[in-house]
Amino acid sequence: MGKVKKVRTLKSIILAGLGKAWMYWPPRLEAKKRSKVPGKSGWYRCEICKGEREKIEIDHVIPCIRPADGFTSWDDYINSRFVETADKLQAICHDCHKEKSKRENKERRSKK
Repeated sequence: MGKVKKVRTLKSIILAGLGKAWMYWPPRLEAKKRSKVPGKSGWYRCEICKGEREKIEIDHVIPCIRPADGFTSWDDYINSRFVETADKLQAICHDCHKEKSKRENKERRSKK
């Protein structure tokens, strides 16, 4: 018997589309380029811990969904996600991103 496909919600479809567009957003690409380690092809420097990594994550300095406010509207989310300049983004390693997200999520839970 075949595998049953999970029904996708409109929200998940919208977020997937925004995520794909985000991958090619010029300020994101600029932030990633900024973190490249000179002379080491395919290596990046974390802007928090300064460690060198083969993979880097581009993070918003100010979260797209602010912990104090929560989700307010799609317009606010899209405007926060697609920042106009790369200085509002940071290239950070997975461990630093995980720690930053953990702090933000803790703050979100305390506001509920």
